[in-house]
Amino acid sequence: IDVDVLDQNTNDVLFYSNNNSDAASPISVTSWGPGLNPISPAGTPVVVEETATPVPEIKITGNNVEITDGNTYTSFSTHTNFGSVNVSSGTLARTYTILNSGAGTLTISGVAVTGANSADFTLTSSPASSVASSGSTTFVITFNPSATGSRNATITVSNNDSNEGSYDFSINGYGYTPADIQVT
Repeated sequence: IDVDVLDQNTNDVLFYSNNNSDAASPISVTSWGPGLNPISPAGTPVVVEETATPVPEIKITGNNVEITDGNTYTSFSTHTNFGSVNVSSGTLARTYTILNSGAGTLTISGVAVTGANSADFTLTSSPASSVASSGSTTFVITFNPSATGSRNATITVSNNDSNEGSYDFSINGYGYTPADIQVT
């Protein structure tokens, strides 16, 4: 803070952030005390601390490994690749964890499964609609292939994170029939 009460410049009170590069400040002068004149030393500034609005920060993991927002690569390590499942008699469920590392409450407004084979992936357990700071919730996607071959979809978690409000990532599985298996 630079308070210069001895001259009559219009920029008498300057606020700097920690890096001195912008005007953001955690405090502001709201009024002047006795004398009401910022030029007079008898006029004392009344300083009020401003607090930033707490914001949420979403992170999603599969198998305790972070899945980055926008990820199009599927992996067994993040459970985004479901592997092979029998078309006639199999399903495979994967649990994903939504974490809130921000200071504000994270609001989850929905989980959608979209894409070419979205009908083969079902949201079988929904997350909580609200996640407190440092809290978490889970959701479950079940893969039940309707045909053989590679099956692909995208998961989108809609939320109130200001820079990841539509957190999406790809998922994949492979449908097979016992006739597809050859032992040599």
